[in-house]
Amino acid sequence: MSRADPIVAVRTKIVRLKAERRSIATAPIPLDAALTRVRSAIDRAAGNRRPVSLRPFMAAGETPGLDLAAELQRDATAALCWLLGDRLAALLEHDLRAAYAGPDAAPMPEGGRVQALARLDRDIAAAELEEERLIRLAEDAGVSIERRDDADPAAVLAEMED
Repeated sequence: MSRADPIVAVRTKIVRLKAERRSIATAPIPLDAALTRVRSAIDRAAGNRRPVSLRPFMAAGETPGLDLAAELQRDATAALCWLLGDRLAALLEHDLRAAYAGPDAAPMPEGGRVQALARLDRDIAAAELEEERLIRLAEDAGVSIERRDDADPAAVLAEMED
């Protein structure tokens, strides 16, 4: 067994832990939370007022300057969400349900995500410190081993007991 074998093993472990961390960090939120976000986004976009003022329609006399298209274009997103918010929500809900039924959808609740990421961060830090300890042992034995480009500076600069 060469001096590099344990370093290769710990580096493999670091790669695995970082991949697991990325997977958890980017895992979708639960479906019910995503559906709540859809409804909230539509409600925010629609606002709590109609996108067209009723005053021009109620004004006495002719209103030759009234341009309904221009009124609606002023805030087209609000108009769309105000007029068709329920239909838009239904379409997005349908698409979300299909996406969550797919093989890549493994939702993770936020509380579980926070705990898992904290555990992985600790495991990654411990593995990086172990890697640095092994590199220093190899250097003490006259074997030069390059550090990874993405090595944690805190591990590289850490004080270690002999």
